[in-house]
Amino acid sequence: MEDAKGSAVLPEAQETSQDPAKWLCAFCREHPVFSLCVISLASLVLYLLVIGVALQNKRKKGNALLFHGRFLLYYGIMSFASIAFAVIFPLRPKNVVNALMTSPVATFISFLLGVKWEMRGGEFLDELAGRSGKGGGPKGVVLIGNHQSTLDSLGLMHFWPRFHPMAAVIKKEVFFVWPFGLAAYFAGSIYVDRSRGKTAFYSIEASAQRAAKENIKMFVFPEGTRNRANLNWTGDDDSKQGLLPFKTGAFRAAISSGVPIVPVVFSPYVFVDEKRHLFGRGKAIVKVLPEIPTTGLTTDDIPAVMESAHKVMSEEYRSLRKELLSEIPPDHFVISKKAK
Repeated sequence: MEDAKGSAVLPEAQETSQDPAKWLCAFCREHPVFSLCVISLASLVLYLLVIGVALQNKRKKGNALLFHGRFLLYYGIMSFASIAFAVIFPLRPKNVVNALMTSPVATFISFLLGVKWEMRGGEFLDELAGRSGKGGGPKGVVLIGNHQSTLDSLGLMHFWPRFHPMAAVIKKEVFFVWPFGLAAYFAGSIYVDRSRGKTAFYSIEASAQRAAKENIKMFVFPEGTRNRANLNWTGDDDSKQGLLPFKTGAFRAAISSGVPIVPVVFSPYVFVDEKRHLFGRGKAIVKVLPEIPTTGLTTDDIPAVMESAHKVMSEEYRSLRKELLSEIPPDHFVISKKAK
């Protein structure tokens, strides 16, 4: 038998092309590794979606398996996406443009988890990137944000196009969480060894100098670790929630490089209660505050700048917490008496 161009077509090949099931089997035999990855990803997503739906039905009782299943959904999808990123990103290694590809994935994960993100103060980012139309080109800055959960990273990736161009400073341990750690490396992230103070500082300082030279943003969590207390429900008492003390590294690097500091506040996740294993749908706000100039400052000014930044971020955090709690109905599963 011949095709339209007169070339021979084997009967078996023709039969396979007409039968989707046989074609799929043939494809899987020819591409076993790719097929296994696709099947594994589909199975994982389906399984975790079932867990997510189940959590919505049992959310008032709380369940450790369902609670961690929601986070596993996040980690699982991002890990599988990172496999592709780890292959694509090396085509332009250490380029901050690569990180833009994480935004659609983060948006998809947020949709599955039921997390609605809202950005405020985005106009400051547009001005820093030279996108505001007010004249003036992009400039380098050091962004500092509070840290309370891995959801912070999800929100950061969701809004990455607004932060772009940006490189994130990450603790060294994350590099070994493959494939995500490898993909983050090729996306331009800077890894620092917190156990070696001077080495970590030099890495941050070099990154700040790069930000000043290349007019990009450098993102740092100055607390150095997550404040997990923010994920436990405390009612109207916010004395146990807030920001941990800041480390000096980001401030010292910004001042020595002469770049401004821009605070970024992640609101509390009032729809999550880690202690009672509750994780529902809700809104989270990422607010960008006006920059703190460092021109003319010296290392002697570091304590005052740190205190000022910590104060303004803490006040904004409490304000956002109060706002979000006021929007929650009394029968919401996080604050209902049945959940306590």
